[in-house]
Amino acid sequence: MEILAKAPGFQEREESSTELVAPYPYAIGNYAKEKIKGHDDTIDKIFGEISMQAIASFNPSVESQEFPGVKISTIELEFTQDFARSLNKNQTSQSEPQLSEDKDAKERELKTYVIFFQPAFGAGRVGNAFSILDAASDRLIRGLPKVLEGDRVVAVLQGSPLSLPGAVTPEWVKGVVKTGFDMHGRLYAEHAKKYLHDEFGDDLENVVVTLQGQSMGSNTAARTVEYLNENKPGNMPDARGLYDTPTGNHDRKFPDQFRHSINMVSGLVAETIARDKMDQVQKDLQKTEGPFWRKISKLKGIKPDSFEQTLLKTRGLLAEVISLGRGTPIDEKDRGYYREPGFDPTNIPKDILKNLYTEGIGLRLKPRRPFLRLQGRNLIARTTIDGHYFFPWQNDLHRWEQIFQKTEGGNNPIVHNKTEALKF
Repeated sequence: MEILAKAPGFQEREESSTELVAPYPYAIGNYAKEKIKGHDDTIDKIFGEISMQAIASFNPSVESQEFPGVKISTIELEFTQDFARSLNKNQTSQSEPQLSEDKDAKERELKTYVIFFQPAFGAGRVGNAFSILDAASDRLIRGLPKVLEGDRVVAVLQGSPLSLPGAVTPEWVKGVVKTGFDMHGRLYAEHAKKYLHDEFGDDLENVVVTLQGQSMGSNTAARTVEYLNENKPGNMPDARGLYDTPTGNHDRKFPDQFRHSINMVSGLVAETIARDKMDQVQKDLQKTEGPFWRKISKLKGIKPDSFEQTLLKTRGLLAEVISLGRGTPIDEKDRGYYREPGFDPTNIPKDILKNLYTEGIGLRLKPRRPFLRLQGRNLIARTTIDGHYFFPWQNDLHRWEQIFQKTEGGNNPIVHNKTEALKF
């Protein structure tokens, strides 16, 4: 399947970018069309738009001022209200999707939701800004009801400096060796602060800022929240975090620390091999990533890493693995929302036999329900999905389907999920 058509409401794109399709929009678009019937046009428009915006806005070299020579890749995405309205199939009647009644809607001040996304552990080209398009796509789709009401939802994707086409310096890598993910937090917070100031100046009272990451990205996002809240731009409310399947958030006590380290590495290797063989989204990604990267490298002038950069990045990646194994317990000061899988092969409890009996892995008599618990200012939810690198949207496609139906001009109102705000 090709997702190449230009979407309505999307203009001023580089001509050559229309020849490319980013891997994640291609793979997720295929998957969504297979699982959600009757919305092919909407899915093509949405993921065609995401792909074109990602390619056009992709900046392979954003250099840090605090750490000269350290560079990350970035992508910026936003569905405009015009684009959201273009999904309405009843254009002749000029009808607009009917949203749930909000008695304060006319009186409330409109919000801008800015979500910064950070990648999981990855080497080579894995870990750049394109690697997080799946999570960003999910947030943009979920944000369509808000956009139709007049709010803005903006996704800013921050790639790792240790991936291609990022760059690092010996000093920055030494900092990672010494302090772990604090260096990532300072780097990403610097970029986030500059982005927010450039976009909104000092007037950020109605800007809701979230840092989102999966796996190791939950650690870097948590550190970013910490540094951003310590030195907030303008009158910005406290930033908050959304963390999926956090890795390495165990205590630093022996022998639990050693057990978690072994479990984390072996679980990641086993699941990666299994997904490469069985997961359709992963297979589509593998099929498209190589050709796409060759074309985008030519389009954006990206060159392979030098020998020196390769050595520095290898040392930095090893430092990340050591930091994950050492453990970074959850910070209870800043507000965060954690989503854990039902069974995580990288974090198997000590009482595994009891867990297998009560929670189940393969054979289940009935689906498990998510449960919630509080830890400091953090809300931790266990999902019904198994696996470490799960795609949260795969378990919640009914939400996408509901949004598609209403944006296409359905008569039933969109009922906002009351926990949706926590996920922004």
